Amino acid sequence: MSEVEGIITVEPYRAEIETKTAQEMEKPPQYTISFIYIGKGRYVIINGKLLKEGENISKNEKIIKIYRDGVLLKGKWGERWIRFLR
Repeated sequence: MSEVEGIITVEPYRAEIETKTAQEMEKPPQYTISFIYIGKGRYVIINGKLLKEGENISKNEKIIKIYRDGVLLKGKWGERWIRFLR
């Protein structure tokens, strides 16, 4: 046993633990756009609910801008784009 001790150096194993924040663990909700109106105002129907720019889509996200092909949201998951699939 004494012969092996001089040849091999043994160091304790150091594992780096990757921690995720609650924001990273929780996935953003999925929304479905069924209608977009751009005229005197800008309105969108998302998941059956009529909303306009500046309104909260949930307690965690707000509608920033409504475009012809989608909606820009901002909130807990940063800025994200929801496309209008026709």
